[in-house]
Amino acid sequence: APGGAPVDRHARPPDRFSLLLLTATLGVLLNGLATLQGSQPAWGVAQLVLALGLGAAFLRRQRQVSAPLLHLVLFANPMYRRAALVAGIYGAGLFGSTYLLPLFMLEALHLKASAVGSVLMPAGFALAITIPLAGRLADRAPLYRTLTIGLLVMTSSFAVMAGVGSATAVAWVTLWAVMGRIGLGCVIPSLSLSSMRALDGPRIAAGAGTTNFIRQLGGAIGVNGVGIVLEGRLHAHAALGAAGTLRAFHEVFILMAAITAAAAVAAWQMKPRPSPA
Repeated sequence: APGGAPVDRHARPPDRFSLLLLTATLGVLLNGLATLQGSQPAWGVAQLVLALGLGAAFLRRQRQVSAPLLHLVLFANPMYRRAALVAGIYGAGLFGSTYLLPLFMLEALHLKASAVGSVLMPAGFALAITIPLAGRLADRAPLYRTLTIGLLVMTSSFAVMAGVGSATAVAWVTLWAVMGRIGLGCVIPSLSLSSMRALDGPRIAAGAGTTNFIRQLGGAIGVNGVGIVLEGRLHAHAALGAAGTLRAFHEVFILMAAITAAAAVAAWQMKPRPSPA
């Protein structure tokens, strides 16, 4: 089993009612966020309130059952708690930007779809090359440092995108996209290792699943959040025409930079504290 723990073939299966509560919570939450962008924002707010209630019921259930889906005891570990926070913020930044960047090039820069693919392809290659190199670096350098550096590189990529305009050469846009994916490649191995090293053997499997869940949840919320903010800014700047569209995207890129900067601050807080004498 993950972490070297022996497989318990007689272990109780996860609680089914917990799964039902979690499914309902996520479904109502994401649908509520999507509804906020429509013509019935009050109904969206009502769904978000319902999602909070369902989420509270889910967390209470996890404290009561012997085989929970979400092991709340993991969050008693300060290092794991910080890693989970970074994972959530990072997921929001990663998936939000994955949605935002191609849309920016299509709608604001008016590039063709084939040109957008040509811009993103080098970024994908950069990510594929960076991940194994960053994995080797993570075995030698402090994890909090590589995490922070990677997140700051991502922050810089979003920040410079906020200065891209219709007169900017495509080569520069490609370079900023590559820079963002290099930062992403530095984060992925360090984030996984930092959350695992904070736990002992029997809890590693639960910790890995929980970290991945939090990252994916942050990503789902991030995509919805970016869509909501972008729609609002486009509406606010509609009178400016093409310049307003560009300004709206720039403001959302600044938001993405702020999100990843917050993750970098949280990652720096993962610096090991000296043991008291």
